[in-house]
Amino acid sequence: MSNVDEDVQRIFKGERTFDRLMSRPTAPGDKAERLTDAFLKKKLAEDHPWIEPIYEQTSDFVHLSFRHLFTAITEADAATQMATMAISGTDPKQDESVYYEVCDAFLRVSRLTSMTILTVLKARHRRERVMAVGAARE
Repeated sequence: MSNVDEDVQRIFKGERTFDRLMSRPTAPGDKAERLTDAFLKKKLAEDHPWIEPIYEQTSDFVHLSFRHLFTAITEADAATQMATMAISGTDPKQDESVYYEVCDAFLRVSRLTSMTILTVLKARHRRERVMAVGAARE
């Protein structure tokens, strides 16, 4: 970001600027890359390996794939290989583990998002100190 404060304000206002941002090379030979979903997923997974499976499962909801259909199945008959589906405003009865998995994923993503927001706020209000720490790591 050329101007962190202005660029973050644009993002929070909903402007489509985030997908045009480029990464900052961190090692010799690295090149700047667009901050696409795939790139961000790969980088986040380096420190948070749980990101990849959650991303894969939740992206199904965005792309209307199997995950949507799976949650709509209310009954399955192995003998006839038939499935009954219900699409309504009420969830069909699911095994409790399904809800635990979703809640756990939500909490993990919320924690990571909160840490990112705190980092941005620190960088905004204590820019010199944050830049000094970043320079020391390089």
